[in-house]
Amino acid sequence: MAKRRWEAEREREAQPRILPAPTDDKGIPDEVSRVRAQIEALNEQLDSCTEPDDWDCLTRSKERLFKQWVYLAGIPGPGNLKPSQPRQNTRKELPPPTVAQAQPSAQQVSAEAGQGNPTAG
Repeated sequence: MAKRRWEAEREREAQPRILPAPTDDKGIPDEVSRVRAQIEALNEQLDSCTEPDDWDCLTRSKERLFKQWVYLAGIPGPGNLKPSQPRQNTRKELPPPTVAQAQPSAQQVSAEAGQGNPTAG
């Protein structure tokens, strides 16, 4: 009796503990397919919904299921995608800034002309 129990335990330990996720014929995991089917069922219910409270509950349920589907499908969130290649700079290079000589305005020119030049002489 003890020998059979010992052999059964060894056999269980020899089997892998994590089995690969079952997939459908397209290679999509079953969990993703199930969540997608639930989202489609909610879409059908939303099409026939007339009450605002029911609509609110169904849209909240759809939002939660959509978040689960995104996670299970492995879709990265906004800003979480790490590009494989660095970005290329598509901006045009601008010439370095130059300092322009400021020309006096018409008011400054007329004011200086009216005062006269005290250094001239």
